[in-house]
Amino acid sequence: CCSATFIMKYDERLFYNNDRMKLQKGAFAVCGADVSRLPERTIIPFDLIPTRVFMIPVGFKAAIKKELADMGVQPKTIYPEVASTLERIKAELKQSREEVDLGSCYEVVENSGIRNKILLKDLELKIKLIHPLDNDSVKEIVRLETRKYIDKADVVWTYVANSDTDIQITNWRLRGKWIRTGLEGHTPLREIDTDGFSWDVTSGSVIHSLWMQEHGFGEDRIELCKYIKAFNLLQPEINKTREYAEGIVEKPVLTWCSKALNIDVLYAHDRAMDGLFQLFQNFFTDVAALNMLVKKEDKPSLSIEFRINILPDEDKIKDQLPYWVQKLDIKEEEIEVADPFKKEKTTDYFRQTIPMGKKPLVVEIDVTAKVNSEGRAEITGFTNLFDGATLMVELDGDSGA
Repeated sequence: CCSATFIMKYDERLFYNNDRMKLQKGAFAVCGADVSRLPERTIIPFDLIPTRVFMIPVGFKAAIKKELADMGVQPKTIYPEVASTLERIKAELKQSREEVDLGSCYEVVENSGIRNKILLKDLELKIKLIHPLDNDSVKEIVRLETRKYIDKADVVWTYVANSDTDIQITNWRLRGKWIRTGLEGHTPLREIDTDGFSWDVTSGSVIHSLWMQEHGFGEDRIELCKYIKAFNLLQPEINKTREYAEGIVEKPVLTWCSKALNIDVLYAHDRAMDGLFQLFQNFFTDVAALNMLVKKEDKPSLSIEFRINILPDEDKIKDQLPYWVQKLDIKEEEIEVADPFKKEKTTDYFRQTIPMGKKPLVVEIDVTAKVNSEGRAEITGFTNLFDGATLMVELDGDSGA
């Protein structure tokens, strides 16, 4: 027989000679294996309790640990043993050194310089973090850089990213804005701070950056190998055509140039790489046009000479390829076995992210966009997609918004 209450009564003897349990205010309980005689629903197995996983970006780790420490949850209150104390002291010393050397944790990758606008001067900075930092440290970096210009500018915009990838796709970890005291007609960001600073923190940029580094170039790498292979195959025929236009050789047989239009250039997941893919697309189209012109003309002509001399994307491709080959660590063997005419991409550029069903949710999106006094777009709105939904809104037009 047993009672319906299973809360153990507090007793100092539970912590006898056990500092860890005393500091943790915890206890060990030994329970029998047979729960068949216990009152119904008094004990619920852990595997029946619903769980939810929260993905917390690594950049918030330090801030969370600080909040826990403020509430008294620290390594020294959980693991009081000598070995744990030594590890804690070493970690605190390391952290203090990193805090002192904050300048080595970031680099300013873009500085617009002071821009003279109507009734104000503003500045825009873009910063890339070299080492993971909590948001308080990132804000301190923004303050350090902004203070260099407070006697020269009226408004300073700062954009902070975790990687080159995030900078390319404008996926900012944190945005900061400093407004000179007394300056009217300028809206601060959502989190208003002291001394004219305001902030907009985006929680998902770290996760997106890590995902891109691990997965984002997988399929694009295969496509790039195909385009490089095609580019290399076309070079000898293009050179022959140049010599033909100058009257040096006989009319060439353009085997690969005749197939240039059959190369299907797709979109890339990365914006900068997609720019390279577009260069390939333009180049293959120009080569196909050159091939048709050579076939049509019986002898070298000004038309052929003109066409062969206006392949501007050829040099641009040659300039960009070394960077991407090194970044993705592409080997010569991969290029050699690539087939430019075979579709190997397994997924499309746009992917379905919401499961389809017989009773689909009618998604409502209400977005309002306006241009503020600084010429920047301010976008607000709501959606019934789900709580905390984040939408990417792209503005397109000639209004400058």
